[in-house]
Amino acid sequence: MQKPNKEKIFFLIFQLLPLISLSQLTDNKLKEIDSLKNELSIADHDSIKIKCWKAWDNIIYLYDAELDFQLNSQIVSTCEKNVLNQIDDSESMFFKRYLVSGLNVLGLIYVDKGEFSRAFECYEKSLSWAKEIGDKIGETNVYNNLGNVYFEQGHYDDAIDYVQKGLAIRMEIDDQIGIANSYNNIGLILDKKGDYGRALEYLFMSLKIKSDIGSKKQIASTLNNIGLIYFREGNNTKALEFHRQCFKIWEELNYRYGMASSCINMGLIFEDQSDYDEATLNFQKSLELFEAIDYKLGLSAAYNNLGRANYLSGKSLEAGKYYNKSLEIKEYLKDREGIALIY
Repeated sequence: MQKPNKEKIFFLIFQLLPLISLSQLTDNKLKEIDSLKNELSIADHDSIKIKCWKAWDNIIYLYDAELDFQLNSQIVSTCEKNVLNQIDDSESMFFKRYLVSGLNVLGLIYVDKGEFSRAFECYEKSLSWAKEIGDKIGETNVYNNLGNVYFEQGHYDDAIDYVQKGLAIRMEIDDQIGIANSYNNIGLILDKKGDYGRALEYLFMSLKIKSDIGSKKQIASTLNNIGLIYFREGNNTKALEFHRQCFKIWEELNYRYGMASSCINMGLIFEDQSDYDEATLNFQKSLELFEAIDYKLGLSAAYNNLGRANYLSGKSLEAGKYYNKSLEIKEYLKDREGIALIY
């Protein structure tokens, strides 16, 4: 029998959101893409092409990582070509602004691929252009994302330094949502350092701003992070309280990925309390939600969690069935690390 293994799926602002099948796009969004393709086919100026590529990317970036990379690569190469030409100041500013944005996005994609050196290269170029044209928003986004690279590498002091550089600019320009996101990220770094008390202080500061002016999705993501830290502290009552608040918002938004993630986190709390029936109910619900959006990585985690909950409650035969289903998906996804954990 496999050893029980915990897999947690949760939101961190540092993390990229999960990729979902393009089939999840609405008919209206697909029509928008067709319209942009038509506009591109007749575009007679690079500025029009860049606007079309950017609008297209804004529709698909959560759904198609490869196309996201291709579109931003086209934006960057086209901007680089134009800034080398003799163009007037307004055109130069246009291409440089999109160059800042495009390089920043490419950096995010390289981080997701684990190619940190290429991510650093993109961020350094983006930061240089942002400073040249006085793009404060672009500059602070790069600092935040450089913090992300160090966060992913486990260099938490460097990560905090860069996030705080971005925070200083956000305070200077009174970017309240940006300030809230910086607080959130500092809280997540402090969590990794095991400083749960200060982590919660920053997350509650983030929550206060988001509750006043933020979107429901932003509020839910911070509620989730607070719940996770309470869970790591061993305060299951508080953890469950915040995950339930989080789930309620995802449910209002009909955001199935968020609902499924909350169910997994609540299931882990019940499992920690040896309430395997409630844990199983939550893991089963997460499975159904991930099935609805065809999110295979989530399905694998849900099956794994169901296997572990059944194993811990003495249902070895059922546990084996769930572990095998999880393994099948991991093999399909070529998730070698996940396969090794199951074995």
